[in-house]
Amino acid sequence: WWRRAGPFAIRLAVAAMVAGVLLSPYLYQYWRVNQLMGFSRGPGDSEPLAWANVLATTARAHYGLWSERFVRMSTANMFPGIIAAVLMIVAMTDRRTTGDPRVRMCAAIAIGCLAVAAAPLLPFYPLLHRLIPLFQIARQLADIGQIVLLMVAVLAGFGVASVYRRWQPRVWPLIATVILLGVNLEATRAPMGFVWFDGVPAVYRSEEHTSELQSRFGIS
Repeated sequence: WWRRAGPFAIRLAVAAMVAGVLLSPYLYQYWRVNQLMGFSRGPGDSEPLAWANVLATTARAHYGLWSERFVRMSTANMFPGIIAAVLMIVAMTDRRTTGDPRVRMCAAIAIGCLAVAAAPLLPFYPLLHRLIPLFQIARQLADIGQIVLLMVAVLAGFGVASVYRRWQPRVWPLIATVILLGVNLEATRAPMGFVWFDGVPAVYRSEEHTSELQSRFGIS
């Protein structure tokens, strides 16, 4: 490992610089708000990942049966679905799959994002907050858990490939149909309720409010 530490550090630094360049158009807007309005978030403003998030979902198949109470306790919905979770486990227990660098990459991203989402629970989080600009910008760190769901979806795809290798060609069409229908059934939110839009509230249409925003941001 020590022999590879130098090249690894170089690749990590290059990846960090590339990520910084890609994120700079978005981060610049937060910096500008901070400079113009003096706005910043303190350590106490950060919303961490709650354990109930992992079990929270508004999908019809789960919400009415068991997940409603977890949704009320959560800060973000992060339940990936039973089928996706099972397929992810299948992928992580298949030696041919775990040897794929892409699988290890997705697993590392998921673990890293979970760590970031739970960071405000750490006793030394105020130090991290001062050192890492991301924490000074974001309040709802629990929402980074959505990237974890994305990685679960990718790993579940590798799980589908593992199932295909084991069961094709005889049973595969039936298994593929069950997976396709099951995943969509688990994700269904319909029918959805809507609230009638009565127009923009008067406070946002007042000339005083508009002129204040224009003067602060230099908008004509």
